[in-house]
Order: sequence, then structure tokens, then C-alpha cells
Amino acid sequence: MKLDLYTLAAVWVVPFVGALIVAAVGPSRPQLAHRVAILSALLTTLVGLWLLLAGSAGDAFAKTDFPAVALGAGFHYHVGVDGLSALLVPLTAIIGLSVLVAAPRQLLPPRLAAEALFSVGAILGVLISLDAFWLTLFWTLSLWPLWRFAQRELDAIGRTAASLVFFASSLPLWVALVV
Repeated sequence: MKLDLYTLAAVWVVPFVGALIVAAVGPSRPQLAHRVAILSALLTTLVGLWLLLAGSAGDAFAKTDFPAVALGAGFHYHVGVDGLSALLVPLTAIIGLSVLVAAPRQLLPPRLAAEALFSVGAILGVLISLDAFWLTLFWTLSLWPLWRFAQRELDAIGRTAASLVFFASSLPLWVALVV
């Protein structure tokens, strides 16, 4: 079976959509939110495994990508997998699923489950990005939940450290992209 662009997009879209649903449902129905989070992570894991198995069926660790899709305003959506990302995508998805399954429900309220799914989706986006804009966007998004957690839960030193990590690793990428 051949991979298609929709399969590559699903690897990061599924956890993002799952995070939105968990965040919307969570406050009123935490049990349902937990189930949706695990289902989203499971579906993401299956898509990741599919990328590994279907992408390497013909030639192990070959690069699979598609021509860049023009989105207008000079942006292109260009994604793909190669030997390393083909292994890291399902591994990342499995770790995300394991976190959601293994975490006690008292310690993982729906808000944190949504943030975990969001982080997994962003990290998976980093792994499949073949375009500097998408890589920078996904990298910045992957740091966002950590920064939000630090602003909510940590003291001034922790908030400063998290802000330094967020801005010192994202800002140079955005400046390089614009310049």
C-alpha cells in the first residue's frame, strides 16, 4: 500500500483534534474526556505504525514525501518520512499513548490530557516536516504546553526558565525564517 498525504497529515491532526475534544468535554465529563484522549492516542499510534510499515514495505528506510502543496501567500505544506522519522513517529505515538494509559486519573485531569495530546501532535508534526515554516511552527507549538504549565504552576524562577527555553529556542527559528 502506498502512503498518501492524508495519512501523513493524520499523524498530527488526530492528536490535535483529540486535544480539542478532550478540552471541550473535559470539565463536564472527565470520564468521557479520558476515553477520548486514549482513543485519540491509540488512533495516532495506529497511524504511526502504518507509516512505518507501509512506508518501508518496498525499500526499508526509504524517504517518502510528496510534492509541496501550495497554501497561498508563499506557504507550502511539505511533509514526509524517512528512515529516522519512520521509526520515531510510531515510537513517539506509543509513548504518548503509554502516558495517557498509565497515568492515574486523579493526576491527569482532562486539561493535562489535552495538553499531552497537543504536545504529541506537535512533536509528530516536527518529525514529518520537510519545510522550514512547518518545522518552526510545530517546534514552537510543542513547547507551548510546557510554557503554559510553568506559568500556571511554577515559582518565578521556574517561569523564567520556561520562558527562556520557549523564546530562546523558538525566536531564532522564526527570525531565521523571516530573514
